[in-house]
Amino acid sequence: MNLTPFIQPGQLARLVDRLRFLTEHELKGGQADIREKGKRLLAQLDDHPLAMNFKAFEILPESALPAPSPSFGPVAQLFSEGKATEALALAATTVHKTPHPRSWVNYGDLQVLHKDLPGAEASYRRALEELGKTPPIELRFGRIEALHQRWDAAHRKAISALSDNPLYGSARFLWAESANAIGRLAVNIPISERVYYGPAGNRLYDNSLSEAAREAWRCWADIDQQLGATETPPKQSAYEALIASWRQNRNQNSDPGYIDPSQDADNDLQILESIDARGLLGPYLWSIGLGHSNADVFRSWITSNRGRMTQFWESLSQSGKDR
Repeated sequence: MNLTPFIQPGQLARLVDRLRFLTEHELKGGQADIREKGKRLLAQLDDHPLAMNFKAFEILPESALPAPSPSFGPVAQLFSEGKATEALALAATTVHKTPHPRSWVNYGDLQVLHKDLPGAEASYRRALEELGKTPPIELRFGRIEALHQRWDAAHRKAISALSDNPLYGSARFLWAESANAIGRLAVNIPISERVYYGPAGNRLYDNSLSEAAREAWRCWADIDQQLGATETPPKQSAYEALIASWRQNRNQNSDPGYIDPSQDADNDLQILESIDARGLLGPYLWSIGLGHSNADVFRSWITSNRGRMTQFWESLSQSGKDR
């Protein structure tokens, strides 16, 4: 399949996932440049779960599953040919003959596909015994909970996965889905930055901004232009200035047409202010700004701040009355 400028985003996402599968199992067609196509996916669909997965495990490869065992290659070949039943039967033999944690995970995936949830859970537990609570395994336990309609448990598993890798797109999807199922409102992140730049570098602001919100984003831009993402956590000073300005001026809107405090731009600032008031601005900034350049700093930070990261994801999906 040749990529053209007109490939649809969903097609590109599926192509990248297929290339990942072929490459991991060294199947025919898997030598294509998945890195190049993954970067294109990120450019077109940076908030798509598959794009985020690609980014998450490129930046924190230690949080991904290990490479597949060569012994599982024939199983993968059958599955790539659409022979899912045959693949399941061969996988059952392979995992016992040549045990490998990744093989147990993929065997569990095939069992889920065939609606054998107890079997899948047992397979994932075999992998867990060797790998520990890696994000992909936590996510899979969460999916099983979701298939059982145990949405509170699914939500906890999604948060556990995100507490180790906040970029994990599939975990973010399950987090939002499970929050909705238990009657909570999940906040979409990143929250939109309301400052743009024209061709000449001039600042442009959303027309919807109230006077107080515009001033807050002006303070943000003043510092962001100086420091950008060079700080750790990323853009900390800019966001601290944004929130400080909003706290000072949010009740001083003088525009006579400004009546509704629930407009989106002001709501966003209210959310950011609430995150900061809980002492969770750092986890938020890592969740939106983690990249290759600061991954090592994040690794050091998360060792003593995993609880704060967990609290952050919990706080983003509370019921309306708790906000």
